[in-house]
Amino acid sequence: LKGRGLKDKKIAIIMHGASSRILKMELESEGSSVFELSSYSYSLSLDESADTILKQMGYKYLKPKIETILKLIDDAASGLIDVITFTSPPSVLELMKTADIHNYRESLLSSLNHRVIVTSVGPSTTDSLNRNGINVDVMPSVYKMGPMVKALSDYVSLQGKQNPKLGKLMK
Repeated sequence: LKGRGLKDKKIAIIMHGASSRILKMELESEGSSVFELSSYSYSLSLDESADTILKQMGYKYLKPKIETILKLIDDAASGLIDVITFTSPPSVLELMKTADIHNYRESLLSSLNHRVIVTSVGPSTTDSLNRNGINVDVMPSVYKMGPMVKALSDYVSLQGKQNPKLGKLMK
């Protein structure tokens, strides 16, 4: 976009979950005013009124439960979870926020970095995981759900018993 006359232009960026710091900085360096809008949000604080649009689409609103998230963290620490997939930066942030509130951060980081195969759908989610101290084991080259599952399958098949995170899965 450089050299396209962006000085004094107002540009809106509609994000799908995480902002692109680089894109915003580059546009602003060209003299643009940048406004970011999010089309997607994950939050434990949504109330029952949030289900209106979901009902119109044929879905049922299920309020997230802290107990379920804490059980996930406990199960990861106990070795009951072998693989976890992250499909958006907001899901990473809410998981880490819950872990912080309940003093589970260290346990969660230890589990994810040493025992659980961490799979990310794409670069912005990987960046969010990395910024939170979580190493990503698998990320597809095409940033969609199907390719993510295929990349995870290939990872498990190719790594075999050589990877300590895969020992239990390969038995």
